Amino acid sequence: MEMNFEKTSGKKLWRKQTFCVLGAPKIGKSELFAVGEGSAFLDIEGGLSHLSVVKFPKERPFLDYDELEATIDSLVALKQSGKLPTGIDTFVVDTATRLTQLASDKALQILNRKHPNKNWETIEEVSLGGDKGSPGWQLRSNLVDALLGKLKQLDCAIVIIAHMEHKKVKNDMGIDIDKQTIDIGGQLGKAYLRYSDHILNIIGKNDGGIITRTVRALPTATIEAGSRGMCIPDQWVLQNPTARTPEALKAAAQANYGKLRGFFE
Repeated sequence: MEMNFEKTSGKKLWRKQTFCVLGAPKIGKSELFAVGEGSAFLDIEGGLSHLSVVKFPKERPFLDYDELEATIDSLVALKQSGKLPTGIDTFVVDTATRLTQLASDKALQILNRKHPNKNWETIEEVSLGGDKGSPGWQLRSNLVDALLGKLKQLDCAIVIIAHMEHKKVKNDMGIDIDKQTIDIGGQLGKAYLRYSDHILNIIGKNDGGIITRTVRALPTATIEAGSRGMCIPDQWVLQNPTARTPEALKAAAQANYGKLRGFFE
């Protein structure tokens, strides 16, 4: 095997990025990426009817994990055969909350099939005794990891839309503080964050009747955020529409998306 000791270019290629976008409902997480000409959505939650986007499925959200996995497998097959449209450069998982629920349902289905005498109704009930904890949580995480791994084979930017939640956590001094972070707990919540190169936390503030939306990209004790290599500046203020019209809304979204793309090549 030939060893190459030349330094890599360090280029910030858009297609190599992974994002987790946090924020309150209807703050504009999905809209930020919807205006991208190369964006395609995996509609898991079903909140995209107001947007004109490429999405799968077309008429409704995914019904279960198997349908979602089959669609991703088809997309990977298209990529491997050279038939995935070259203009598609971003896939948006909308949302992590609903993906987690589909994975929970699938894990429960697998475990009930393996242990027919148990008949568990929720993943929280799954227990096989002993000191190794519930196998349900690990299986659920494995199922999510499998799908996210397949998405990386598409050679496109991957965006995970997630809901934000205020959680009580302990800081380094053992003091309880309120932290704005992903609404999914446990190891799976941490896995979504680890998967992402950039954790963008969109925070809204009412300033004299005008809502200001600021993208936090630098972690603090109370805010879940981060940008690998500091590609995205902290406290980036999103542009608001100049009027309450579809045209003005689209223009503002395009300006914001264009600025985000401008941080990469």
